Amino acid sequence: MSAVLVFLPLLAPPIVQDPVPSHQEVLKEVRKRAERDRKRAKGQLDSLRAQMSLDPRNRGQAVDEAVRRAALLGPAAIPRLLAWLDPGQGDGEALFLSRSSAAALSLVADGSLVPELVRRTREGGIFGRWNAVSVLGAIGDSAAETPLVALLDDPDLEVAALDALAAAGGEECVEAVARRLSSASYATRKSALNSLGSIGTTTCATAITKFLTGPGSDTLAGDAAEILARLGGEDSLPGLLAALLRPGILGSRRVALLRAVATLAPRNTRTARETVRPLTFATDRDVRREAWFTLHALGDARAADSALGPYDDYVKGYPRLPSAFIDRAYVHNRLDRRSKARQDLKKARSLAEKAGTPLGPDWHIEWAFLLCADRDWKEAAATLQTGRITAEQIQEHVWRDRFAAFMERPESQAWKRR
Repeated sequence: MSAVLVFLPLLAPPIVQDPVPSHQEVLKEVRKRAERDRKRAKGQLDSLRAQMSLDPRNRGQAVDEAVRRAALLGPAAIPRLLAWLDPGQGDGEALFLSRSSAAALSLVADGSLVPELVRRTREGGIFGRWNAVSVLGAIGDSAAETPLVALLDDPDLEVAALDALAAAGGEECVEAVARRLSSASYATRKSALNSLGSIGTTTCATAITKFLTGPGSDTLAGDAAEILARLGGEDSLPGLLAALLRPGILGSRRVALLRAVATLAPRNTRTARETVRPLTFATDRDVRREAWFTLHALGDARAADSALGPYDDYVKGYPRLPSAFIDRAYVHNRLDRRSKARQDLKKARSLAEKAGTPLGPDWHIEWAFLLCADRDWKEAAATLQTGRITAEQIQEHVWRDRFAAFMERPESQAWKRR
């Protein structure tokens, strides 16, 4: 008798799916987490004074965390923060606490706090008044403009008020701020210049141009040129060209003036080219190079070859030196010859790998520039991260339009946080 084998189909166990949470359940969970965060924030804010007794090496991190927690509390944190805003005659810890409180208030305060802060600018100690002014500037409410302009006559708070007007000021305060450009104090002139640049109206550009052509502007000529280039006023071009001819403006300040001329002057501007050309014989190497770049931007067809000449010779003399190719790649990028810049950077990377040497920050900055030109923002941020490039280093390159665009992207914010 033969056995009969019967094959039964294997039955899979039933799939149990988790129930999809309802909209009300999701909201309930979100509220629960928010309440938990608020309770934790309240506890950390209550212990802020105790954190002041920490080792100074850890104090800053602890206060920064407390400030972030204060921001979570929102308006509920304001009374306590206001109470700590003026350190009075306290020691260094009280002063540190007051500055941290001002930083937290800058995050949670709004226009409703302007009258109280204005009152505090007239009462209490100098540090408390200074903190009140800085918070007014951080709020940026136009209601604070008139009180801040009045504080320009207070020698103790003049600079703080100028810095605050950069955010809270408008066209009405331009004249008062512009008068501070003739101050004998360098700090006052610099703050006034930055405030006008932040307000950014046509009247501001006119005031900065007038300052650039007058006495006392030599040490701030580079800052003024960068602001005018950002504001984009072609009416400022005569003032920039006049400043280029001044013998007292040297080095990096003259380079900044040349960059502003290249940004603002239309191509084939004969007057601009005639003013810039003598600077190609300057004793300062950076000024000479920037003059050739500026002439190229102004439509001089021979300027590119003149700018590249020394770097071609450098590469020929040192064909195995990565830095020679990196330097030439920078010049190619400035001349908008990106394919040649890419070739030089790849050659530099190959030479560095063969020699077993790391690539320096200049290579990563120029490679990131190419990626920004291709609008590959994510890869550009990764390149800067790999090269350990800091925000301060990139800040020196934001006058280059590709990096200026990158700094406005969310990818740059993620890179900064790293």
